[in-house]
Order: sequence, then C-alpha cells, then structure tokens
Amino acid sequence: MESDEMHFSAELFSWNFAIWRHMGYLDEQKRRLAHFIISMPTVVCVLVGFAFFMSKNDLEEDIYNFFIIMVCFTAILRVLVVLMRQRKFLDLFKVIEYWYIELQLQNSENALEKLKELTKKARFCTKYGLRCALLVDVFIALQPMITGYGKLVADVKFPGIDFHKSPIYEIMYLLQTCWVLPITTFSYVPYVNFLLIFISFGIFAIRDLQRRLEDLCLMDDRDALDNVKRCVAYHVRIIKFHEDLEQFFSLMSLLDASLYCVTLCMMLVYTTMEFTMPLLIKGIGILLVLTTLIFLTYWLADTFTHESLNIAEVAYNTNWMDRDKEFRRCILLIIARSQRHLTLTAGGFKPMNMNTFMVIMRSSYSFFSLLQSTM
Repeated sequence: MESDEMHFSAELFSWNFAIWRHMGYLDEQKRRLAHFIISMPTVVCVLVGFAFFMSKNDLEEDIYNFFIIMVCFTAILRVLVVLMRQRKFLDLFKVIEYWYIELQLQNSENALEKLKELTKKARFCTKYGLRCALLVDVFIALQPMITGYGKLVADVKFPGIDFHKSPIYEIMYLLQTCWVLPITTFSYVPYVNFLLIFISFGIFAIRDLQRRLEDLCLMDDRDALDNVKRCVAYHVRIIKFHEDLEQFFSLMSLLDASLYCVTLCMMLVYTTMEFTMPLLIKGIGILLVLTTLIFLTYWLADTFTHESLNIAEVAYNTNWMDRDKEFRRCILLIIARSQRHLTLTAGGFKPMNMNTFMVIMRSSYSFFSLLQSTM
C-alpha cells in the first residue's frame, strides 16, 4: 500500500498510520518484519507468565506482573488480528479515502471543513496521548535502575536460567526497555486510536447526513427529490460502515472490557496492601492510560449511537408532507432504517456506551469487595 494512495487517511490517522505501515502491520510485503517485531514481546510475555505462576513473589509483585502479561498479551493479540485480517483492515482506510474523494468531487465545502477540524483534533489528541504513554514507558524503564540495580522491568523466569546474573541480566533489561516496552506501546495505543478515529469519522458522517436532510427544506421539488435519493444511499453507506467496524473491532472490545475489569479490581486490592511505592506508581500509570482509552472508546461509541437515532427525527422534521409520493417514500425509508440504532458492541453481548462503562466500574468494585472480604 503506497502512502500516496491513502493521502487523507495518512493525514487523519497521522503517526498511528505511519508507524504501523513502517512496522509492517499495514503492509502485506512486510509480514515477516511484523512477526519479528512482536516475537520478543511474545517471548517476554511467556517468561513473565512463568514468573507469575511458578515464583514465590509477594502478591504485589504478582499483581504488577499480571499487568504486564495483560498489556503485552492484548497488544500482541491486536497485531495478530490485524495481520490475519489485513486486507479487511486496509479496506476500512480505503472506505474513508473514497468518502473524502467523493466529498471533494461534490465540492461539499461544509463537510470538508468539518473533516479538517476532525483531522486537526485527531492529530492533536493522539499526539499528546502518545506522549503520555511514552512518559509512563520512560518511568517504567528507568525505575529498576533507580531503585536498585538487579531488578527488571518485569520479573521473568525460566527453568535453568538466572536472569539476575550478569550478563543475562543486562541483556534482558535492554530487551525489555528498548524492544518490549516501545513495541507494546506502539502496538496497543495505535489500535485504540484507530478505533476512536473510525468512530469519530462515523459521527461526522451521520451529522453530515443530518445537515443534508435539513437542507431539503430549502430546495424545490425536483432538487429535493434528487437529494433525498442521495441521502438514502448515504445512509446505507453509514450503516455498512458501522457493520464493518462492528465486525472488526467487536471481539477485541469484549476482551479489553473483561481484562480491564479484572485489572482494575486487582489494582484496588493492591492499594489496600503494604505496597511498594514504585510499583504502585507504575501500576497507576498503566491503569490511567488504559482507563482513558476505554473511557474515550465507550463515550464516542455512545455518541455514535445517539447521533444515529437523531437521523429519524431530522428526517421527520423535513417538509415531507408537502412533497410528492416518491419523496415521502424515501423519507419513510430513512426513518424506518433509523429505528434500528447503530450500536457498537463488545463481542455482541453488551453495547459500548456510558451505561456499560459504569457497569464495568461497578463490577470491578464489587469483585474487589468480594476479594477483600475473603482476605
């Protein structure tokens, strides 16, 4: 995939698009590079798993190691899902690219201006989101060297190998700080950013359709009929775009919600113990990044659903009663399709909205209360 074929997508998704393309995640000819890049995080995830299940560490160390396993595992899984369904994922970018080209050909100045604002906001938010994630990475990487030489970013174990003896310690430390941490960050965060931007683009498209419906009142019968037919086709494209997002991101959203619920619960348990401050700070840093990303995802998905429901109201408020039979039939078709609101779900089980987000938070606290009562 050449960057000049994806001019607007490359601009909209900014560094997320560029980094994943260079890492081979979005390039069919660089699959081997992509598999090589995630090989070390995979190995470290397995070694941390050995330490988690076989060692006799304190509970605080086990909780932190669980954090690392969870983040590494989900990051690796995201990459594998994208690589297995790479063409489908690339088609999502192509849909947005063709959408933008069509708006240019239609000379839709209002829509293009809104897209410029969306691009600017997306680049700004993802840029500062990456900086926050990298700051957490820097602290996690430097903390073992500051608090006591001989510790690793994440405790690893394997039968017959002592990772705390030189030179194995130095090698593993460098691999964790210079390979595993950045690759995990550049795999985990952009995936969420892609979903956030895709949803934001869907919200833009729905609002653009609402504006087009509102403009029908200002047109004569002939122009109004031509434009309402275009609105019907535009609505179908939005529905198809929603179906593509649901198909690609739904299962990973379910995994994210499930693991986040358990992680938050364990973090609450950790705060009630005699904790080590550096581990607490690292855990809070990771948890803040994850909480921000999942909150933004559910908030935007909730907005997407509400805006899709508003299409019916906007269509009904057009002067359809004064139009001919064909115009009224088109309006009724839009209203009927809008009755089934466009909802993104977590695995098809729960809608991604603010109510579900609050359920996740309450469930985590309930699970924490249960664990605390048994300790």
